[in-house]
Amino acid sequence: FLDLVSLATVVDVCPLTGDNFLLARRGLLQMRQNLRPGLQALLNGNRYQITGRTMGWILGPHINAAGRFGDPVLAYNLLSAETLDEAEEFASELKKINTERKNAVQVLKKECLSMYDGSYFPLLASPEWHEGIIGIAAGRVVEAVSRPAAVGAISGEEARFSARSLGEFDLVEALSACQSQTGVLDRFGGHKLAAGFSLDAKNIPVVSGFLNGFAQEHLQPEDKVQWIEVDAGLAAAPPPDEVAALDNLEPHGKGNPEPIFYIKDRAVDVKNGTGWTLVRLNCGLKFFTSQAVDAGQNIHTVLTLSINEYRGLQESIGHAVDLRPFLCTRDDLLHQYSSWRKGGPINEWSATIFQELGLARKGDNGRTSLYLSPTFLRFGIVKEGS
Repeated sequence: FLDLVSLATVVDVCPLTGDNFLLARRGLLQMRQNLRPGLQALLNGNRYQITGRTMGWILGPHINAAGRFGDPVLAYNLLSAETLDEAEEFASELKKINTERKNAVQVLKKECLSMYDGSYFPLLASPEWHEGIIGIAAGRVVEAVSRPAAVGAISGEEARFSARSLGEFDLVEALSACQSQTGVLDRFGGHKLAAGFSLDAKNIPVVSGFLNGFAQEHLQPEDKVQWIEVDAGLAAAPPPDEVAALDNLEPHGKGNPEPIFYIKDRAVDVKNGTGWTLVRLNCGLKFFTSQAVDAGQNIHTVLTLSINEYRGLQESIGHAVDLRPFLCTRDDLLHQYSSWRKGGPINEWSATIFQELGLARKGDNGRTSLYLSPTFLRFGIVKEGS
């Protein structure tokens, strides 16, 4: 059952370090050698190279959908099926349920954002919302408004909330302070970035008011920056054998993130398909993205790497995590600032950041913070990992 141990460790976001990683790695290799029929059925019988991403983004959501929107026994039946024919019936039902879940999350996200009033910590709740997806919806709200948020389902007199945070804003600290001051939470728990709590629905305004004030006092500008930590910069397409060696680090997940790379180059060829775009950079590296790209455009790309094999030939291929006309690191800006102070040319984005910070090209400049620049908060999301 090491394959299920590996799957559960990744999908339940357990730390992939120490013994956890060793067990998950053994289970991953077992899946690659002999994938159980239920998992084959979820992958439509395709022999994908199973990775942490496959488990976390394809297999896990389908299996968990049974508990959120259907009968959990359906997931058990799928995983215990002994033949592909037996498993396909369960997989088909799970795929349908998962599609319903995704559609429901999209609807709930829109409803939440339509209710958002600009508060520092929005609490959004309705008796019409399904408790099984409020955590996912809370995460979507945080991504959209760059502030901590809680989404709740009201049943009778009770309201149950799932909260998500960002940056260094600690949800447990906020909820502990709320309970200490108001005493109206029935229960709460979780960790810094994800937590849950319940209370009498009539007390929602009390908790909302407290958390809004707490967030207004404790949120810092840098908390709004959703950093992407990069492991290395690229100047060209790395050799396939070097990229293949990265597989020894699988499965990736909490505590063992997928290696992230950063490259600045010009797109020389762009091919579009349904839901995807394949870009070839001037350096020769190709990558897939869901974002629009024009041939000839200079782009900054943060991506992961894998191997693409076709007719016995291997090549390194990228998958974009983020792609923008401008991304910068602090070191980039320091070089730009040094050049600017010496009278040299700088790019328009750096010029905008320096202007927003009130920096002068000549004379003395006092200490300031990059987080005071709206442009840096939008584009300064790349930092070197340790």
